Amino acid sequence: MEFGADFTNYDLFNSILPPDPTVNKSALSQGTGLGHIYLGLPKWGNKHWIGRLYPKGTRENNFLQEYSKNFNAIEFNATHYRIHSPQQFLAWKDAVDSDHFLFCPKFPIQISHYSTLLDAFELTVTFLDGVYHLGENLGPIFLQLSDKYSFRRLANLLGYIATLPKHFQYFVEVRHEEWFSNPVMFGHLTEGLSKFGVGLVITDAPGRRDVLHMALTVPKLFLRFVGQGASDSDYRRIRSWRDRIMQWKSEGLSEAFVFLHMQDDTAGIEFAKEAKRLFGLSE
Repeated sequence: MEFGADFTNYDLFNSILPPDPTVNKSALSQGTGLGHIYLGLPKWGNKHWIGRLYPKGTRENNFLQEYSKNFNAIEFNATHYRIHSPQQFLAWKDAVDSDHFLFCPKFPIQISHYSTLLDAFELTVTFLDGVYHLGENLGPIFLQLSDKYSFRRLANLLGYIATLPKHFQYFVEVRHEEWFSNPVMFGHLTEGLSKFGVGLVITDAPGRRDVLHMALTVPKLFLRFVGQGASDSDYRRIRSWRDRIMQWKSEGLSEAFVFLHMQDDTAGIEFAKEAKRLFGLSE
């Protein structure tokens, strides 16, 4: 992920997580306190992982199967670049080894970036019909808005969310700087998302600390963690997240989805293994 990936003086920046905003108390009070943790990466297809993550000799068409043996979720970016058929979703579902593995699909770019959101009904129906076929392997679906999508379009966003089927879990990621520089509008955003039971993605990226807003609008976390893979800062930050997630669990957190975006794929695998250990997911 290029967004926020400015690693200038990376090991020197303050890696302490901000305090919780007031909205979290209400969101967490509605949770189960189970705190199930799902950990994954934004892709499974990397030949450099053969011998490191996948067994030697693994063929490319078996990458997803091997990936699902190592992680229990994936930030499913493949759905962002084209709308896939139900048959393709069924093939992906059949490739994983566990009913507990979750795909977290990203809304197609035609909807999130190239529409007003109010003219995307047919595309949305087609997309959601496809992801429906993931069945019990379907996790939260997230809408990543363009960094040009400002709070002036909040009414469009909430109007669109109001049309979405209620039986799916959704998260929204906002990136425009004005969402975070205007506390009143950010409050309107969190209030609107809370009303519809929609989560707000938190991004921990060294080059954009404003998107580390820490706001929970539902008793679930969707975290996109951007790092280098081998930096001391990465390890300090992921430990801080472990501690915060455990705190939120004690306050009612139901689920946490943590996706690691590493700039160095090789070092990133070792970092991911350490993250699994920290979150108690290692075998």
